[in-house]
Amino acid sequence: MIIGGLEPSYTIDVAPFISNLQSENSDIAFWCVTALDRMGEHSSEAVPLLAQIAREHSVFGVRQVAIHALAKIAPRSSTSKEAIFCAFSDENSFVRREALSAAIKIPDLTDADLKKIKEMENDSDEEVSSWSEIALRNISYKKKKD
Repeated sequence: MIIGGLEPSYTIDVAPFISNLQSENSDIAFWCVTALDRMGEHSSEAVPLLAQIAREHSVFGVRQVAIHALAKIAPRSSTSKEAIFCAFSDENSFVRREALSAAIKIPDLTDADLKKIKEMENDSDEEVSSWSEIALRNISYKKKKD
């Protein structure tokens, strides 16, 4: 089976992927997160562990894909939202940029949330700073569209 080819409609047991999320091998953890992401809402039981990984994993790429997965699997979850906004202060710019992208998928952002996204325009990394504006534009567009 090719992990990148997984679809939410597939009825695959997510337990083996969840049980390997905390593998000491970061490649295994990365691909397990990716598999859960690909299966979408079917992976919702992994959200608490994905949030922990997004905050604590030692490898930035694993934290980055965990942020992406949380936004795809459970964008309405307060656990997902908290982990995504926590990633705004991650030491790695790729994780911070992914968090801004993920914030676009969160429905019902508050004024305080939007302020935090706006404050990211002061990030020391130019790409992250520009993503603050991109995120806010996309959020505004979604609100107008709905």
